Amino acid sequence: MGIIFRSGVVAAFLSAMLVCPSQEATAQVVGSMSWGHWSSGTFSPRVTRREVEVMGRILKLKPDERASVVALFEAHDAEVRAEGGAVRRECRDLSEEAELTQRDAVMKDIGKKVEKWQKRREELEKQFLADLTAMLTREQTERWPVVERELRRPRLMEGAWMSGEGIDVVALVADTLSEAEHPPEIDDLLERYAVEVDTALVERDRFFKAHDGEMAELVKSDPQKALGHRKDSVRNRVRVREINERWVRQIASRLAPAAGKRLLDAFERRCIVWWNHETPMEQVLKSARSVEGLSGDARKALSEVEREYQQAAAELNRKTVAAYQKFEEERVPEEIAKALGMPVQEGNTFSTVPDDHPLHRARLERMKLDRDTRRRLGAILSADQMNELEDKSETAGGRFFTLDDSARL
Repeated sequence: MGIIFRSGVVAAFLSAMLVCPSQEATAQVVGSMSWGHWSSGTFSPRVTRREVEVMGRILKLKPDERASVVALFEAHDAEVRAEGGAVRRECRDLSEEAELTQRDAVMKDIGKKVEKWQKRREELEKQFLADLTAMLTREQTERWPVVERELRRPRLMEGAWMSGEGIDVVALVADTLSEAEHPPEIDDLLERYAVEVDTALVERDRFFKAHDGEMAELVKSDPQKALGHRKDSVRNRVRVREINERWVRQIASRLAPAAGKRLLDAFERRCIVWWNHETPMEQVLKSARSVEGLSGDARKALSEVEREYQQAAAELNRKTVAAYQKFEEERVPEEIAKALGMPVQEGNTFSTVPDDHPLHRARLERMKLDRDTRRRLGAILSADQMNELEDKSETAGGRFFTLDDSARL
């Protein structure tokens, strides 16, 4: 490689690495005291192997160039993990001490160690990037803005909290389609998607950084302005979601029917947040496949029940997601609603959604589907077989989806 060093490239890359610092900051205030100063990624490298692969693809590295970059990355990765692991062990010991002794001063020591480590990790990143960019040719350096964009997108996607907002269509296509199912014209669509969604994500992040820090005070001093910021933030997030959905549908339309359907199904599954978890009935149906001693007719009937159930459940999932996304867009957080004297939804789970709300009606339809399917299974399987399947699927208690009532953007 030609030796072309660009200090601006290092700065640009670090800027891309830090586009969404709110993720780690959020983790600092969640959970118990013993883990209050760091998240799971605090002591790990921020440059990942996937990102190095992205660099190689966009910069069109030759095999020997790629090998040199991978070797450089592996040395950096090992160094960060070794130093970060040592700091983590120190913090873990201090955390245990703080919890057992209940001394605030020890917690402050943890904060200082984490802050010092983060500065050290940034120094290691700068050195890695300086060494990497020193390897680039002039032509490769000129392609760096594309690298920057491709690294920025997944990091900004991590800041999503609305359904469908955080789905990276480029990654979704890579995860879902085989190489044989990926026609060349899809690359142009993915490039156009990447440009459009990058613009929307950068604007969403700019607005978040400009106004999120003032929301707590605005709720007290000017709740109407706080509500305006919330609505603007939601509009930014809906724009990202709509871009994701529009482009994934356009891409699916250019694929073979089976591959297109599989891509859309994968997208819809990722729109279903965890509250739409696998139900006990789904678990029963999966387990029923392995029931022994069934006649050919019984097994055929069982397969038909499962096929019809999956088809109906998929349609209800789409209906539920649509209702939930509208609910997300319209809901006013409790903090702002109280400040404005607006009616406040009591509690922070879906248990308090009105009975006539589309979201609640969709969930009731799902309950009816599950119970009807259970009766159909009971006509195919024996009572003992059903009891055995039910035992496997039972969970203790129930699961509730908790809503965030804070005035976050």
